[in-house]
Amino acid sequence: MEVMRDRRVRDVSAVGAFLMLVIAALGCSGRPYPPPSETRREPVTDVLHGVEFVDDYRWLEQQDTRETRAWIASQNRYAEVIVGQSALRDRVRSRLTELLDVDDIGTSRRAGDYEYFPIRRRGEEAARLYRRPVSDPNTVSDEQDESQPPTADGDYEVVLDPADIDPTYRTTVSRTDFSDDGRLMLYSVRQGGADEIEVRIRDVVEGDDLPDRLPKALYSGVEFDAEGTSFLLYLSFTRDGASHSLSHARGRSRRRPAGLGRTLRS
Repeated sequence: MEVMRDRRVRDVSAVGAFLMLVIAALGCSGRPYPPPSETRREPVTDVLHGVEFVDDYRWLEQQDTRETRAWIASQNRYAEVIVGQSALRDRVRSRLTELLDVDDIGTSRRAGDYEYFPIRRRGEEAARLYRRPVSDPNTVSDEQDESQPPTADGDYEVVLDPADIDPTYRTTVSRTDFSDDGRLMLYSVRQGGADEIEVRIRDVVEGDDLPDRLPKALYSGVEFDAEGTSFLLYLSFTRDGASHSLSHARGRSRRRPAGLGRTLRS
């Protein structure tokens, strides 16, 4: 897996260097581009550990408001003026596809009698979560099977496919934790590029989600408690910088987990 991480670092570095060349080429083109439209500033100050941070564009985080959607449309129109349907755009698309559209296999995790891992094959929009039976049932439950790592051309059982939630693949899923017996899996659902995630629970034996869901929030960690099936323990950070330690008894109403809004540290 270290090789995979090293390759990702090289890919990101290559993309960054290529984009810098593109920006430099645009700057030296000599074409008189119009200035971008003005963006409204509305300063919001956060104080973290006694240090003030001013964010002039916090309002843009409200992606569904009419003003934000209008701003995004304006930026898209401006980008079309600069790049448009040009040879430069074709070169950028071709090079980025070459760098990014590659087989990508994530880290594996053992749970119960299975090993779980995400794979995004070349040509696919998003990763699916797969599993396979462990080759040695006598290994410790949280050990990874490194003898034969998963491959992009392997035939594995699909556990989660983001297309089942959103056929446009603008929504991604990621495993978070497993119960000790390996039957229940916590997984996150992220829509678009949002920071907030929703957390769901899947019975991987039956292949169905349980009714329990944790609402969208800035979770720093989500895991089962020591019993593995009764409570969820997690941390949630709010936009104002306050942190919350929360718990949710499985089977209760999912609208407002117990402890929501109780600040422990700010």
